[in-house]
Amino acid sequence: MKNGFINLKRKTLWIIIVVIVISISAFYFFGRSENGEEAFLVKKGTIVQEVSVTGKTKAADNIELSFKESGKVSQVLAKVGDNVSPGQILITLDDKELRAQLNQKEAALEVTKAKLEELKLEKTNAYRSAVSTIEEVYIRADEAVKQKTDDVFTNDNTSPQLTFTTLNTQARIDAVAGRLEMAELLPVWRINVYSLSPTSPEAQILTLIGDSLNNVSKIQSFLQNVFDAINYAADLSGTTKNSYQTSVSTARTNLNSVNEKLDSQLRLINLQDAKINSQQAQIRQIEADINLVKTQLTNVVLRSPINGLVTTVDIKIGETVSVNQKVATVISKTGFEIESNITEVDIAKVKIGDTALVTLDAFGNEVVFEAVVSFIEPAETIIEGVATYKTTLNFVSENERIKSGMTANIDILTQKKDGVLLAPQRLIITKNGNRVAKIIGQDGSVSEVMVETGLRGSDGNIEILSGVNEGDRLLTP
Repeated sequence: MKNGFINLKRKTLWIIIVVIVISISAFYFFGRSENGEEAFLVKKGTIVQEVSVTGKTKAADNIELSFKESGKVSQVLAKVGDNVSPGQILITLDDKELRAQLNQKEAALEVTKAKLEELKLEKTNAYRSAVSTIEEVYIRADEAVKQKTDDVFTNDNTSPQLTFTTLNTQARIDAVAGRLEMAELLPVWRINVYSLSPTSPEAQILTLIGDSLNNVSKIQSFLQNVFDAINYAADLSGTTKNSYQTSVSTARTNLNSVNEKLDSQLRLINLQDAKINSQQAQIRQIEADINLVKTQLTNVVLRSPINGLVTTVDIKIGETVSVNQKVATVISKTGFEIESNITEVDIAKVKIGDTALVTLDAFGNEVVFEAVVSFIEPAETIIEGVATYKTTLNFVSENERIKSGMTANIDILTQKKDGVLLAPQRLIITKNGNRVAKIIGQDGSVSEVMVETGLRGSDGNIEILSGVNEGDRLLTP
C-alpha cells in the first residue's frame, strides 16, 4: 500500500513536470502580451520550398522499331510480353534475293582480283624486259660513239678534232662539241645501267628508261652532225667518205632500233599501269557493292536495341513491310522516369537537378522513392486552358516494383535555407501594397512594421529578410 502511494506520487510529479515544460515551450513560441493577446516569437530555423504535382511513370526508353529495307516477313521471333536483350533478333525479312546478289558479286570480285594479279605480273615482266633493253641500248650507243665514229676523230675523249677538213663549219663545231659531251655522258650512263637488276625498284627503272631515251636523242643529234661534216668533207677520197658515212648510218640505224624497242616497252609499262588502275577501280566498286548488299542483309534483320520488354508486334509472317513502317515496340525494363505537367506558376521555381520525393498510389504513402528533375520542355502545353510545361524526373535508384503507367505524387524540393528568420505566413499581411507584421512591445503595446519577405515554405512559414529581429513577438490573429 505504501509502495503504491509512492508510485502515485512519482507519476503525479512527472505529470506536473511535463505540464510545466509544455507551458514554458508554449510561452516561448506563443506567449501572451500583457493585455492577454496571443503572440508568436520570431526565431531562426530551416525553411523548405516545395512544388507538389502528380504525374505518370513511363519507361525511360520506349522505342518504336521499323525496317530500313522493304520486303516480305519471313520470321516473327518475338511476341508481346517477351523479355529481350540487346541484339536479340525479333523479326526477319526474306533475304534470298540479297544473298544471291552477294554470292554473285563476291564471285565477280574473285575474278577481278585474279585479273589484277595477271596484270601485275605482266607489268613486272615488262620492267624486267626494260632492264635488259636499257643495257642493250647503252651497248649500241657506246658502239656508235666509240667505234662507228672512231676514225672520224683524234683525241676522242680529251680534245677531239676531225681527221679531215669540212666545208660545213657549223657541223664541224657541233660534231666536236658533241664528241666531248659523249666523253662525259657515256661513263655516267654505264654506271647507272650496270647498277640495275630485274629486282630493282620500279621507280629507279623508270628513271633510267627516261635518262636512256634522252641520251639516245643526244647521240642521234651528235651522229647527224658527224654525218653532215663528212658529207661536206674537202680532203677525203670518195671511198673513205662512203666508208665513214656508211659507218655512221649503221650506228644510227642500230641505235634507232633498240631505242624504239625501249620506247615500246615504256608505253607497255604505262599501259599496264593504266590497266591496273582500272582494275583496282573495278575492285573498289565491287567491294562497295558487296558492302551495300551486306548492309541491306543487316537491315532485313530487326534486333532489339536494348534490354527490355516487347509491348507491340504489328506484323505477321508473309506480310510485306515498307521502309520505316512501325512493326514492333520495345520498352526498357529498368530506368523508369516520371512525366508531369507543371503549371507556369510553379515551373519558375523548378530547375533541372532539383531533387524530389515520390510516392506511388500502387504502394501507398509509406513507400517513398527519390527522383531528380532531368528535363523541362521549353515550349508550353495547354491543358484545359492552362499553360503547363512537361517535366521529366528520373528515379535515383532502380526498383523492380515500378511499372509503366503508375500514378506518382511528387514533392519537388526547389529551395532550402538554414538559419533564417521564420514566421507563419498568416501573420504577415498586405496593407497599402506593403508587407506588414504586428509587433508586441515590452510594455504590451502593438505596433505595425513593414517587413521584407523571402522564401515561402511548404510548412506554412515564410522567411523574414528585414523588419523584425529574432526574439520579437508577433501578434497572432
